[in-house]
Amino acid sequence: MEPGAAPVPCDRASLKTRIVELMRQASTEITVGDKHLLPALTANLPAGSGVHVARTPKATGDQVVQLSLRMQQCGLRGAPHIVARPISTQSALQSALRDMKRGGVEQSLLVAGDLEQPLGPFASALETASALAVRSASPARSVSIPPSFMNGDDRSPVTAYGCRSMSASPDRHR
Repeated sequence: MEPGAAPVPCDRASLKTRIVELMRQASTEITVGDKHLLPALTANLPAGSGVHVARTPKATGDQVVQLSLRMQQCGLRGAPHIVARPISTQSALQSALRDMKRGGVEQSLLVAGDLEQPLGPFASALETASALAVRSASPARSVSIPPSFMNGDDRSPVTAYGCRSMSASPDRHR
């Protein structure tokens, strides 16, 4: 709908059809604490639906990756949030990426994270993406990155396809 345009009236059946079509393109997000919702998600979302797995402060990166892999096994598209600053070593990142690749994960979201000081070699999503690009290690076709290098603003996403090229995309999540 164009900005300022009046809504188009429709009957209940037509509205339901429009909502269903919209939902077929939608993704949702859960945390590792929500893993008990997996049966309901599988029963209610169309096969192939995207489910982002957020890394909350108490969750580990391995828990996020493992839940994403479980999503894949259930016919959904798991998309783990890879949080840069808590990653302790390059090998920890490589291990997670190997697991993701073996499990068929094709999308992830890289973020810097809430820690002020990194626990390892990565202080930003951009540094993590650069490490992936240099090693061509990403199993993902699409990696969304809200980089901290853009005026210190982590809300402006950039997408790296195969972590080899980046292009700006509009921020629809503000």
